[in-house]
Amino acid sequence: MDLLTLYGKIAIVLTTVFWCTTARAQDPTFSSQFWADRIYINPAYAGIESNLSASMLTRQQWTSLNGRNQTNFASVDAPYQYSKNANIGLGLRMVDHRAGDVGYGKFDFAPLASAHIGGRNFTLGLGLQYSLSQVRIDWSKLVFSDQLDAYQGLVSQTTAANIGNDASNLIQDLSSGMLFRYKLGGNYEERGFFSLGASVFHINRPRETLTGIDRRMDRRYTIHGLAHFAISNYRKPMDKTVFMSVGYVYNTQSVLSTNTLHIRRNFGEYLFLGLAWRSENYPLFDRARESILFNMMIIPTSDLRLVYSYDIVVSELGAQTTSGTHEIGIIYRFSEVFFSSSKMKRARKREGDCWYYQPKGSSRIPSNVRDMLVY
Repeated sequence: MDLLTLYGKIAIVLTTVFWCTTARAQDPTFSSQFWADRIYINPAYAGIESNLSASMLTRQQWTSLNGRNQTNFASVDAPYQYSKNANIGLGLRMVDHRAGDVGYGKFDFAPLASAHIGGRNFTLGLGLQYSLSQVRIDWSKLVFSDQLDAYQGLVSQTTAANIGNDASNLIQDLSSGMLFRYKLGGNYEERGFFSLGASVFHINRPRETLTGIDRRMDRRYTIHGLAHFAISNYRKPMDKTVFMSVGYVYNTQSVLSTNTLHIRRNFGEYLFLGLAWRSENYPLFDRARESILFNMMIIPTSDLRLVYSYDIVVSELGAQTTSGTHEIGIIYRFSEVFFSSSKMKRARKREGDCWYYQPKGSSRIPSNVRDMLVY
């Protein structure tokens, strides 16, 4: 074993042990395509659509590095509509996060509930989330200093270090969020809308530990907004109307924060392309820049959406060192599956999908474009 390899192992050991025993845990974040993981950003989005909806998303971070981060996300949510202007949303969310070469992983399972009320021009939502999670690590893959010799390298398979548990305590967590959306103009689908939301995660600051030390999770705060509007004559046929979306997501937890600014537009009915910029403190003008994001959404049918994004690292880490980050996902809306009171089922059969507040005559709008407007 050469000296460089030895020093590298010692650095990994010290970093990993310090992180396991003293560092504050950080949540994995999806901000490259925040329309694909809405309920991860804000539990108030549970049941926001009028039908059962399911999504899966995987994030492969810094693919050229050994032990790269991988995060898998899956969710399902549906509304129960009990009046024309109000519904209750229910959902389930699962996150599986793996990092490094030492078998570190965290699995998170969370049921969600939300309530939405609306008028002719607005929707207001409030959501709650209760999650159960657990952290695991394979201590046998760690090398401690008493196992190393400065000249011979690894000399012992055992250590006198006080190794912690393979699994952490069961973490019980509470989070909440709120959402406001307002339509622009007289025709909701054709003129556009804007939305604002905020959420707080780990409200109760649960204990998360592998070694018995009392370490509390820091709260994570998220603020997001989106404006969606037509930039061409909205009286044109909808397959020729150009829509623009401008979105912003801010995350902060402990000493870390990220700002992500998104711009996206459609090319016909079936393709959306977008560009985003992520920085640490301020969007666009921050010298602590992190990455440029390219994203794409293909809508082959009114119910199916395929999403992909690629993050190019522009920080000092460099794109050549990390090879960037990939996100791939699928979203499916079960258009024939919905839950509502008997009264609303009868109204829905007569009027169609009333939760979208469709004005008379708006059925000519392609559902591919219309479905994008529920964010």
